[in-house]
Amino acid sequence: MRSPFPQLDIELSSKEKLIWSGQPDQGLKLRGQDAFLIPFSLIWLIVPVGILLSGEENVQNNTPFPFSIIPLIFLAVGAYLLFGRFLQDAWRRKRTVYGLTDKRAIIISRSGTKSVPIGPSLELNFKQHSDDFGTIQFGAAPSFLASANSGSLSFWSGAPPVPTFECVPEGANVYREIKRLMEL
Repeated sequence: MRSPFPQLDIELSSKEKLIWSGQPDQGLKLRGQDAFLIPFSLIWLIVPVGILLSGEENVQNNTPFPFSIIPLIFLAVGAYLLFGRFLQDAWRRKRTVYGLTDKRAIIISRSGTKSVPIGPSLELNFKQHSDDFGTIQFGAAPSFLASANSGSLSFWSGAPPVPTFECVPEGANVYREIKRLMEL
């Protein structure tokens, strides 16, 4: 079976049989961590906006350059946290392709290609979404605090911390197929 994604065909060996291919759901998405990140980013934005609004007095008092630019840096970070990360996440998912062969799961994204061998010892987690979409994680996902403190930007950007088929259509069917392959 040939894939509709040329970048996936390049990754396949002649000994592999492609069983399924797809992409994550497209568009802007809210996630569980947004219950924390949206209020946090609003608070983050209030501080520099307040400083900038009261800044006319500071400009007249000849505030040194480094101190006048700090509120702008906070404003830029706050804008990313409130708006930019959603756009970056949608852009990342649009450029991600998934493939499932009889031997492995393949995830191709701008950050590289990940390959997860399918076997009986594979830890698999499945989350069904309200629609027909589902998310399949290959391996144990770190806790909320561990992923936030990992130094990785995945917590902030929405990228999964472990190899994941994220928000795939007919997720339950793909999950059942992976479970079947694990038993072979």
